[in-house]
Amino acid sequence: MGPFIRAFCGFANGVAPDRMSVTDYLAYDKVTAGRNQRVPAGYGTLVAASLPPDTVLRMATPVQAIKDDGPRLIIEAPRGNLSARAAILMVSTAILSGSAIKMPALLAFWQNAANLLPLGSGLIART
Repeated sequence: MGPFIRAFCGFANGVAPDRMSVTDYLAYDKVTAGRNQRVPAGYGTLVAASLPPDTVLRMATPVQAIKDDGPRLIIEAPRGNLSARAAILMVSTAILSGSAIKMPALLAFWQNAANLLPLGSGLIART
């Protein structure tokens, strides 16, 4: 399976193809009935509500870079750097595929795949 298909599956389904079942995919497809599901209060609110109360959150914080050079991630932001075992980065595919956030080399595969998706980029195919 090619990198584009793996990335597209990950973006569309939230898991890699080898972790997805046809049963789960069809169940989701049936529930959504072709609608793009949105969270009215935003995904940040959804994530925050699902985490333990003592979790440190910094929402609405523009990230400049993510470094994966040592035992922990370093997230660089104008309000100061963060150190974490893991991070959830919620950005559009246009931001993910661009250079607004300097990403670790390990994520170049995902950035390249995101660059091939026309989501939110305003591209129009002409025939």
